[in-house]
Amino acid sequence: MQNLRQVRGGRRAVDPTTELKEFDPLTGLASRPFFRFRLEEQWEQSCRNHRPLGFLLLVIDDAASLRRECSKQDWRSFLGTLGSAVSQSCQRRADFAARVRVGEIAAVLSDANEEGTRVVAERIHTALQAHEGIPSHLRLLIGGVSVMPNPSYFANALWMRANEAVEQAAEDTSSRIVVLSGLN
Repeated sequence: MQNLRQVRGGRRAVDPTTELKEFDPLTGLASRPFFRFRLEEQWEQSCRNHRPLGFLLLVIDDAASLRRECSKQDWRSFLGTLGSAVSQSCQRRADFAARVRVGEIAAVLSDANEEGTRVVAERIHTALQAHEGIPSHLRLLIGGVSVMPNPSYFANALWMRANEAVEQAAEDTSSRIVVLSGLN
């Protein structure tokens, strides 16, 4: 991912003033406003180049109660681990992720078809399972979508479709990852 460097096991912005405005200090990922800007850029670029765009929405199921159960330090450590797992899984230079709400992280995957989007989602899931210190009752739902961007739609359509995928993942007890295609 762009603009980041390794610092004490986490990823951080190279310029501290950039970090304050554009990056979340707990996860090391982008902030929501910066992510929305980058998402619009990627959408327009994918429209121009006629290339698919992948989008992942990671939702910590019942994040509020998990946050209450954990100590402040454990919660911060968990968010750092989650941010690191997402950052390491989004390996291509144009891939970009952000903490968008208390229990949500989103990632935009440039030039990613449905299979590529699923691979990154599974990579994130596997990376989290490999970490110690992750709460045993954590339920991470990953909803994804891959589309061929169209000027008739807006990038926000990705959010809505990814939310549908998260809802499907919540209903399906056998899998926590659902990736859809298109903006139906």
